[in-house]
Amino acid sequence: MGIGTIMILPFLHCLWMGYLVGPKILKLVDNVDMEKASPLIIVSVWFLMARYGTLIGPTLATILGSSLALIAQEIGQLGAVFIALPVAMMLGLRREAIGCTNSVGRETNLGLIGDLYGMDSPEGLGAIGAYVTGTVFGTILFSILGNVFGTFTNFHPISLAMAAGTGSASMMTAASSTLSTFYPDLKSEILAFAAASNLLTGATGLYKQWLLQIPMTEAMYKKLVLLLDRNNKSQEARSE
Repeated sequence: MGIGTIMILPFLHCLWMGYLVGPKILKLVDNVDMEKASPLIIVSVWFLMARYGTLIGPTLATILGSSLALIAQEIGQLGAVFIALPVAMMLGLRREAIGCTNSVGRETNLGLIGDLYGMDSPEGLGAIGAYVTGTVFGTILFSILGNVFGTFTNFHPISLAMAAGTGSASMMTAASSTLSTFYPDLKSEILAFAAASNLLTGATGLYKQWLLQIPMTEAMYKKLVLLLDRNNKSQEARSE
């Protein structure tokens, strides 16, 4: 009905059902149970990665033929700094913004920020905040984005699949699964390109953040601080 289609995947149902039976509502499981079950996530990811490996293998020639596009879309992630950092600073963050806006904020970013600044620093707190937010809301957001871009845009589904590979297996799975539902004839290619893009991001993301994204974020931060301080002083002068 209407002009679009919204797919509700089992992944989203698992999230709300898990929250429902947790210690906040029905209390069928407590924090001890959740801590014991946490290592099982790693085991499930092993099977997920093995599955993606079987998808990449048969389409390896096609993926290698698109290697320049895969590399180029990695550069596009640098644009997030120019959008996220000003917004974070306008919301009142300062050094915390460096930790939470230089990347998508997954495990590699936590390790790098912790090594460069320390996890107790403002940058470390920002990185932790981005990681927790991404863990809670990231998969839901990526599933919705898969719906929106798959329905309302004219982007090729393979390009959307490559964009889904941001370095987070859960977010990539949510977006690519939604896209493959819209384009069942391209399901194997969508999942394969998303997995390849995600693998490339994970392999190169650490060095890209270290050599490019964090220096860019630092440079932009210094300029934005001067700009915001100048605006604050001018507003104070006007009020006087």
